[in-house]
Amino acid sequence: MPTDTPRKPPRLQDMHLDISPGQRRAKGSTGSATSAGSDRYTQACARMSVSPEPAFLRLLQSPSLEGTSYSTAQAEGRLTADGVRAMVAALDTCRGLHTVRLVGLKRAGAPLLSPESLGALVRAVRANPSIVALDLSENALDDTHAAGHIGALITHNPSLVSLRLRGNLLKAEGGRAALDALASNRVLRDLDLGANPMVSWGAQATSLARMLQENTTLTALGVTLDDNQSSAFVHALARAPARLRTLRLVHNKITEKLCATGVAELLRSRAKVGLLELDLSHAYTQERGAIAVAEALRTNTTLTKLSLAHNGIAGAGAVALADVLTMNTTLTSASLASNLLTDSTAVALAAALAQNEVLTALELGRNGIATAGAQALRQALQANRTLVTLGDLATLPISVGLRASIDWYLKGNEELRDQAAVEQSGKQGHRDGLLKMLPEAEQHLRRQVYDLEDAYARANSERQQLGHENYQVNRLLDVTVTRNAELLESVATLQDRLEKLTALKRHGKKKATTGKKKGAKDLTGKQVRDVIKGEAREARLHQGGSFPHA
Repeated sequence: MPTDTPRKPPRLQDMHLDISPGQRRAKGSTGSATSAGSDRYTQACARMSVSPEPAFLRLLQSPSLEGTSYSTAQAEGRLTADGVRAMVAALDTCRGLHTVRLVGLKRAGAPLLSPESLGALVRAVRANPSIVALDLSENALDDTHAAGHIGALITHNPSLVSLRLRGNLLKAEGGRAALDALASNRVLRDLDLGANPMVSWGAQATSLARMLQENTTLTALGVTLDDNQSSAFVHALARAPARLRTLRLVHNKITEKLCATGVAELLRSRAKVGLLELDLSHAYTQERGAIAVAEALRTNTTLTKLSLAHNGIAGAGAVALADVLTMNTTLTSASLASNLLTDSTAVALAAALAQNEVLTALELGRNGIATAGAQALRQALQANRTLVTLGDLATLPISVGLRASIDWYLKGNEELRDQAAVEQSGKQGHRDGLLKMLPEAEQHLRRQVYDLEDAYARANSERQQLGHENYQVNRLLDVTVTRNAELLESVATLQDRLEKLTALKRHGKKKATTGKKKGAKDLTGKQVRDVIKGEAREARLHQGGSFPHA
């Protein structure tokens, strides 16, 4: 069994890859290929004296592999080097299998994929046109194992559109091989080499600039930058043609200064046409970096997904992001999970959510948001109709009842979204059917009528939303006025009590002073003489003498 945490295999739609049916289908009969794949696999297992991996064998024995995927993260048996080699031996016959994730294949820091197995894997993937996505993350692959194979896999593969090599031990040679091969590649769209900290990407800035100029298909890139040379790499990205749609700079030491210059420049340079997703998880941006990203988002109109998880963001950075959410109309997903957010920052984010109409996901899990902040978020959800998730609320220090109340509002928004999607799908199908029945000369006029109907529906929806917001504002105003009146009454009561206490204290001091003066007058005459005699008698006794009786 792999040592890493089981993860769900990525769906192609999550990769933003537009894969044609021809790329997904293999040549020939799927049924015969399925039988050949299972036979090849069982024979290889028998030859190497290993037990077949149950999940992989069931996949090969299924009636159809069309559009399926496999991940070793979901393996049901313990994988060995020979077991992995047996799986690789069957891959070239698995027609219809489009996503292969051979992840976490290492034992005690050593890779289970030997150089020979990796070479066989490259040949199998190149021979199987149905495999369009390959994930080799967390396999402890270094330059000795992988550098040459990475270049061959990228250069000579006509169907692979996604390659992920995250969390390995690649160095300069592996990074250079990937960039050099990408310059001539016209198929690959997603390359993730992140969490390979020994690759000096700053030194590869020139190769990166050349690759981005020559390559016309890559739309998603993931890298991990080192602390000293990351600036040149980020600035090279900012000056490159605006073809990248997804950029992952995870586990980078992007300082606050670089975030305020390079990353902000990157977002501003792509203000109109450019990035759709930016992942800065574990990037050490902290407060100033978050503020710089927020300022850049004021002019950016393309970014739809932003992750700033694990960045030490607290007050000022979160407030700046909250402020920009009130005006941004494109961002649909944002992650601030595992930061230093508190109730005060949650209140600022809640105020933004009450006005935002496009954000569907805001990850706030694993923060210090307690009851007051969660109540503010719940209040904002009464006006918000688009947000469907706030992340892992179970990690926040709030009560079960409050969490259930927030989930109820989020579930309601999700149902509204699904209902709107079903209605839109049915309406579009009905319209398409009517258009087919009309003469071609009338179809254009009918489409214009449909456009006017849609415009009217949007205007009506906006009017209803405005009416709902006005109702919420008036309700909030009434509550505020009532609470202010109660507060003024409480202040008046406290002031009255304070005046009474002050008067009582003053009266008590006066009485105590009068009592002291009266006591001083009483100690006169005979009582004073008796006191003096008593003190003298005690002094005499201490000296060992006696005092004569009066």
